Amino acid sequence: MSLKEYATPLRLDLRPSRKLAIIVAVTYGCALGLVMLAHLVLWQKALLCVLILASAVVHYQRYPLANNKNRIRALVWNQGSAWQIEREYSADVASLGPEALVLAWLVILQLRPEAGGRLYLAIVPDMLDSESFRRLRVRLGMTQVEKETTVNRDNGH
Repeated sequence: MSLKEYATPLRLDLRPSRKLAIIVAVTYGCALGLVMLAHLVLWQKALLCVLILASAVVHYQRYPLANNKNRIRALVWNQGSAWQIEREYSADVASLGPEALVLAWLVILQLRPEAGGRLYLAIVPDMLDSESFRRLRVRLGMTQVEKETTVNRDNGH
């Protein structure tokens, strides 16, 4: 029985995450703090602080899981590695890339949209209901086991 043959679509209705927003804000705050502690000339510190703050603004405007106009509203995992990315006014098709991190408190997906490029999405438990988060982790785990089995079989192990 293969995951590709028997999997039903998994719909993930994503909510903005307070935890992830706090983690990102703390990260930018730490970067600013380190610049202030560095032994640099005042104009260098000011320039680095402006660049870090500009990066934070761009990150918020472009990050697909923040509460903005580009926000991904839902992900639908169809059979195999086919995904549908649903935004408020559009939908894209993507495939699951080879790199996915699955932990009890965090899932990072690498999606490859048909339009090109890569999209990395960090998903934490407060973005989904607990059952959907559990199902996502289990299904990703099954996919990784299936890939490892295929690789070992192809290598003759």
